[in-house]
This record gives sequence, C-alpha cells and structure tokens, in this order.
Amino acid sequence: MSAVPASKISTATVVELQQDIYPAKSHCKTVLGKIKLRLIDRGNNPRTYTDANEMTSLRLNIRAHGVLQPILIRKIGDGHRLIAGNRRYDNAELEFGLDYEIPCLILLDATDEDEAAFALIENVQRAPMSRSEEAEAAAKLLAWLNGDEAETAKVLSWSLETLKSRLALTNLIPEAKVALNERRINLGHAELLAATTHEIQGKALAAIIAQKITVPACKDMLARISKQLNKAVFDKKDCTACLHNSDHQTVLFSESIGGGCCTNGDCFDRKTEEELQLRRTNLVDDFPKVEIVRPGAQYTLIKLKAEGAKGVGNEQAKACRGCQNFGAAISATPDTLGDIAHDLCFDVNCHAEKVRSRVADEAAATQSAEEQAVDKNVSSTEPSVSKKGKPDKAAKPEKKPDVKGVPASKKAAKIQASSKVKEYRQGIWRKMARNTLHLQPKRNLNVLIALAAAHRISNVDSHKLSQALSKSTAAGKTPSTAKMSNFLSLTDKLTDAERNTVHLAIAASAMESVEEACLVDVLVYIEADITLHWKLDTEFLTLLTKSELEALADELGMRKVLGKDFPNVATEKKENLIKKLLGIEGFDYANAVPHVMQFGTH
Repeated sequence: MSAVPASKISTATVVELQQDIYPAKSHCKTVLGKIKLRLIDRGNNPRTYTDANEMTSLRLNIRAHGVLQPILIRKIGDGHRLIAGNRRYDNAELEFGLDYEIPCLILLDATDEDEAAFALIENVQRAPMSRSEEAEAAAKLLAWLNGDEAETAKVLSWSLETLKSRLALTNLIPEAKVALNERRINLGHAELLAATTHEIQGKALAAIIAQKITVPACKDMLARISKQLNKAVFDKKDCTACLHNSDHQTVLFSESIGGGCCTNGDCFDRKTEEELQLRRTNLVDDFPKVEIVRPGAQYTLIKLKAEGAKGVGNEQAKACRGCQNFGAAISATPDTLGDIAHDLCFDVNCHAEKVRSRVADEAAATQSAEEQAVDKNVSSTEPSVSKKGKPDKAAKPEKKPDVKGVPASKKAAKIQASSKVKEYRQGIWRKMARNTLHLQPKRNLNVLIALAAAHRISNVDSHKLSQALSKSTAAGKTPSTAKMSNFLSLTDKLTDAERNTVHLAIAASAMESVEEACLVDVLVYIEADITLHWKLDTEFLTLLTKSELEALADELGMRKVLGKDFPNVATEKKENLIKKLLGIEGFDYANAVPHVMQFGTH
C-alpha cells in the first residue's frame, strides 16, 4: 500500500491490522500516512539498551534513503504518540530535523494495553533487544495474552523453551541485568543466577565477573549451595539424617555462606514442587482459579481492590469474586517461595477495562451532581409554572415509576459457569425440557417437526423410545430384532392413548443429546419454568468455591438478609458456609435462581 499524506487520511483508507507480527487478539484499525516528527509525542520505549554499531548502520541507511519502514504510532484525540520506531525517529531527527515527514502506520482505536503490547512486539522483532529487556517484554506480552504461553511464543517467533528461559530472567537482580546487557556475563551465567535468591545472586555476581568463572563451574558451585535447607518450604524431617545434607559452612566463590544445604538438587526440587502443589490443592475450594506463579508470570495477575488508582469500585469488586479469573497464587520465585497471595485478578486486560469503567462512572456522577446543583440553584430562584402559565406552588418533582425486574446495578455480582457448573446445569435443563414437553402435546409436535427440519432428528434416542414403546404396549415387549416391519406391526396395534404417549416421548428423548444452543432454544420456546424443576441445594453449592459462594450471596440478596452476620458466616469452612446459606430464616429460596442457572440469559 502506498503512503497517504496525513492530511488525506480518512475512514476510506482504514484497513484491518493483519501484519503477522501482531497477535489475533488485537482488532485495531490502521491507516498509513506521513506525519512531521514534531507532531509525534514520544511514548514509553521498552528498549533501554542499543547497540552503537547498529545505530550507526541505521543512521547511514536513513541518510541515504530516508525512512522506508513506517514507524508505529497511536492516534489519541487530535494528537499522535509513538509506539514503536524510536531508533528510526531519533536518526531521522538527527539527519533531517523535526519537520521531516516520517512514514507511519497509525492505530486509530488502540487501548493502552494494545499500545504497550505492540511496542514490546515491535522492539523484539525489529532488532535484537538485550536479553533482560526481552525477558520483561515477554512477561508483559504474556499478561496481555492472558497467560497463554503458546500464543506468546508464536507472536515472538520463539520456541516455548526459549520463552520460558527468558521469563526466568525476570528474577535477576538489577545489577545482574546490567551486567548481562553490558556483556560482562553471558546468558548462561544469567540463567543460572536467575534460579537463585537475590541474596545469592548479589554475592555470586561480583565473583563471576572478577574471577572470570565459566558457566560450567558456576553451575557446579551454585548447585551445591543454592538448595538451602533453611529456605525449604517442605517438611525437612527426613533431611536431618540424609547423606546429601551439608550442615557445614559452604564456600561460594571464596565467600562464606552459612547454613546447611542439600546437595541433591533433584530431590530438593521434587519435594519443593510437591509442597507447592499441595498448597494449591488446599486452596481450590476457596477460589475459582489457583495458580503456581513462576518467574516471569508476575504481570499476569493483579491485586483486586475496590478503591485507589487501580480500584474497580465496590460493586464491581464484589462481582469479580464470582469470575473464573479471580483467585490466589502460590509463589515459585526463589525469594518468595511458597508465599500465598489472595484476592487476585488473572485477567489484566479485563481489570484495566473495569478500572476505566469505574473512572468514567465517577466522572459522570460528578458531572451529574454538578448539573443537579446548578438546576437546584436555578429552580430555587424561579417559581414553577403550571399549565395555565401561573406560578404553581404545589408543583413537585416528577416521581420515576418503579420498574420491576430491572437489576439494581449492571455490575451486580454474578458467578461465571465453571466446567462443573456447565455440566450440572445442562443435566437440569435436559430434565426440564423432557418433563415440560410431556405436558405440552401441541408444542411437543412442533418441536419434533423442527428437529426433523433442522437435521437434528438423529438426536432422538431409539433406545429410550423403544423402552417407551415397550411400556405402552399391552404385551410389554418390543421386537427382538430392529426390523422395520416388526415395529410397524407393533405400532399398528397401539391404541390412540398408547400412540399419544409414545409420540410425546419422541421429542423428549432428543433433549438428552441435542447441543446446548438447541436445548436452550427449546426451553425458551416451551416457556419452561426452572423454579418448578430446581431449587438451590447442597449439590449445586458444592460445585462453587468460597469466593463464588460469596458472589452468589450478593447476587441473590443473601448477604443483605444476613446483614452484619455475613462477614462471620463467610469465614466458615466451605461445608459450614453452605449450610448457613441454605438455612437463612426468612429468605425466599423458591425464587432464588442465580444467573448462571437461567437458560435464557447466556
């Protein structure tokens, strides 16, 4: 596509962003154009290290040919901000000045998250970044892609192994990152150091540089002292008499480090992993999502707060507790190994959107309050006027009608359907459909016709239909062979009542295997009432985690009924919490159907 002057950019030139370097997650629209350098604000450049020789080569190329590869910028209001292309921008400014019109690929509707992600992707792929910069970039991109390592590796054109090794580098202390960037240690040293605590890194780094210790020698020494038993998170009762327990003083690169160490790294790592998995298992009843967070994954989660700059608001914070991306994390990072963090959001993009929504709502509320204050001041100085044009002393503010069925808040807590809940509710819905179809002969026939017309007659369960036929016949038997003539002979002998009974079973039997979308269509058509077939019980509540139970209590109004007693109830063990929620005096259980069980709302 040829470049388009910035002054002529219009919606007609808008194209979908299809470059291979961008993940499918983005749906930003772009235009090509040329913009003067002085009109472009500088963004946040994730690249801190630049090779001098590469910069010289790039500058000579730009001097000879100008900038050929468009830089990436974001349109924000009437302005533009640089996302990627800092080196091209800098060299173009040095060679041609700020009035140089540089070719640009302009993102028209990018979010802050899009901007950050594109900057990272461009910088990784345009020219090699330092390894530590690549590590930070990969970790942030991983968060943008909701922790999908396979997609992140694909976007970066890396193998999964390369991605994981880069992510591990995020545990390096700043001094080690600088040393790696400046080539005073190589990648092998950095990867070994990243697997140790910051304390050990600090003591080892100077010795590696001063004594020019090789990677193999570094690996051998770190393997002997990095498994410190006093830092172990697992039960060490079996370690006391173990031959691999070194409780004498160990020397690390001529520096003394006290404390016993395990010299059997494989055993130490296995026991550590088993303990981390055990801690995770102990939390799965409390939260929808529980993850073991390893180095590099720190950007994939964020502390959920109601207030503050990163707060989502009180109502939204309650609603988030029912989300499948709400949960807890167990640290697998050396310095915080085994630590548990609660009330986390694992979807940073959704969280950012909720924060923006809260900020927008607050701004709108402030504006509305200011407008009402102005209206109040005006109305206090001007008498109201009746339809006859005379002052009406009895005029009162218009009372808004009480609309029933409208939720009090669009952010009301609603639990999301986990795989267990989906399987459970589908079973309930299928039973509802079968039972309701038996009670509605006319609609039953219509459903049967629709099944045949929609190529879903194969969903009819011949076994169940055969059983229904058997129960309907006087002899109580169906043919021993599935020959059509045998069944025709049998059905020919049915009474009208028997034939009607079997007929009703045909469409009903299909409800056992039709896909969920078709099942829901049938339920809506036959106007099935879930309150006649299901009520809140232990079986359903057991499928939920404690945080989901709290969200459910908000959604159904249980928290409000319990009032000041709810905080104490919420601290109970899961089985006790369920009993308390099912035994609330004065609560209307008959109509308590959570959103996740309502078939017409998904």
